[in-house]
Amino acid sequence: GADGSLNALTFFTIPSISNSAPDEKLAADCAKQFCETVSPLTMRKLPNIKDQIQAYDEIHVKRWQLEKYVSEKSDPKTIAPHPEPIEDLARSAWDGMLLFAATEADLHSPGVMEGACSAAERVTDALIEMLST
Repeated sequence: GADGSLNALTFFTIPSISNSAPDEKLAADCAKQFCETVSPLTMRKLPNIKDQIQAYDEIHVKRWQLEKYVSEKSDPKTIAPHPEPIEDLARSAWDGMLLFAATEADLHSPGVMEGACSAAERVTDALIEMLST
């Protein structure tokens, strides 16, 4: 938020691990793991970021593999076929002012977590480039 508070934390985990974990433990483990990825630059800019991440006051765990329209199995072991890359989604729009960062916007791994991470890295690099000029 505008006051520097953390509004939302989204995290994905492997179903075989998360299926058996209580929601509270899963949330605490995800927050801890997320804290381990905070960069030194972020720590300098936001020295209390790790405390903010771990001080969540509400959790909501969505177990997508249990949704009938998302997965046919409650404990999937493989990934179903995913979409083909769509080049237009990987391009910026509005003269570079609109950037798409989603799993579907990745040209190498659309539809899976690696695609989401890759798209986020691509947009982050573009933002850094844009802000440094």
